[in-house]
Amino acid sequence: MNTLGKLILKTLSVSLLSVSLLACSAVQHHKTTAYHTKTQPFATLPDGLAFPEGIAANPSTGDIYVSTFSFAGSNTVLRYDKTGKLLAQIDFAKTPLLGLAFNSADQMVYICNTGDDRILSLDMATGELSVFAESINGADGLAMDAHGYLWVVANQADKIVMLEPTGKVHGKLGMPGRVNKDGSHSGLLFPASLVIAGDTIYVTNLALPLTPAQADEVEEAVGKYTVSAIKIPMHK
Repeated sequence: MNTLGKLILKTLSVSLLSVSLLACSAVQHHKTTAYHTKTQPFATLPDGLAFPEGIAANPSTGDIYVSTFSFAGSNTVLRYDKTGKLLAQIDFAKTPLLGLAFNSADQMVYICNTGDDRILSLDMATGELSVFAESINGADGLAMDAHGYLWVVANQADKIVMLEPTGKVHGKLGMPGRVNKDGSHSGLLFPASLVIAGDTIYVTNLALPLTPAQADEVEEAVGKYTVSAIKIPMHK
């Protein structure tokens, strides 16, 4: 190989090395951090209880509230202090419970009693239980906003229900889901949980078929699962 050929080959090699180093640098720049933290046991449910589902916290005391979900066993709301010590429990027999929310304003725990489509309010200090709202079709996830409104996922109606502090329905958000050709879907489809961030409600879509029969539920066609975002009307 002549001198010119060697020079071209050397230049090309240096260029390829530079590209490789840049690529490595880009990969390292986007490398995720592995945090070496332990998952500590916080609390163990009392004997005979299983399937913890809902969870909420009292930010002023650090107390943690947990609900259990079972169609066959005992369902309970448990109250733990911030060390994991069990402070109290309220039994709901065979009524399955889902979402929980704590309201700092009235110090009440709100419970999705999905077995009979009701929202209950519970005073853990006295054990007094009240019906806060009814006819929430498939009451699932709960979230309390800064204005005292309680937002409830109605998973069988494909809606988000907005409840006033009195328990009265103030409004409903969301459109029923429609499956697209690529297997994704628009709208709400068996929505499950929600969280409020600023002026937006984010909703997980479980899109779960409930019957073994074929071609009787739109959820059967879902191949891509989604999280929906809905602007809160009062913030528009």
